[in-house]
Amino acid sequence: MSLEGRVQRETDDRQFVATGEFPDSIYRVFGRVDRREASLTLRVDMALTPRMSVELYAQPFVSAGRYSALRLVADPKAPAYAKRFEPLEADRLSWPGGDNPVTVDVDRDGTSDFQFSEPDFRLVSLRTNSVLRWEFLPGSTLFLVWQQSREDRASIGTVDFGRGFLDTFTAQGTNVFAVKVAYWVGL
Repeated sequence: MSLEGRVQRETDDRQFVATGEFPDSIYRVFGRVDRREASLTLRVDMALTPRMSVELYAQPFVSAGRYSALRLVADPKAPAYAKRFEPLEADRLSWPGGDNPVTVDVDRDGTSDFQFSEPDFRLVSLRTNSVLRWEFLPGSTLFLVWQQSREDRASIGTVDFGRGFLDTFTAQGTNVFAVKVAYWVGL
């Protein structure tokens, strides 16, 4: 049996967020993202008898990202980094949060020029594999396999690792069952 955990935190000041079109122009929105991830990997290999074994694999995963400092690309080739972007202040940006779209007023005329989905996110997933192996005759083996994949995404940028790992078990998922028989024919 083995259990391995991983926790990672990363901040990126130049994360692409969205593209917006406004008459005769295409605008690219970038922002700062603070991303946190955690995962566990569990492996269990167990011999029930000399001819029968069980292998289990499970990996719950939680990732969340919170965006801030949204800005438009102004001059991507400017020598000074600060001149490459134009900040989106409160007079040009409406960011209500949740599942509501973020709207941008490029020309400050009071009407939205383009919008995009809430960039903050939380993603949970669970991947599992279970294999029962039975050697019913010397060289002939039966495999029973169950794969499960669960995933859920929400427009929130906070992560509670304990709650996130629990949410992996209640997320919508798919199950795959497979049977494989390998029969040895002696000549």
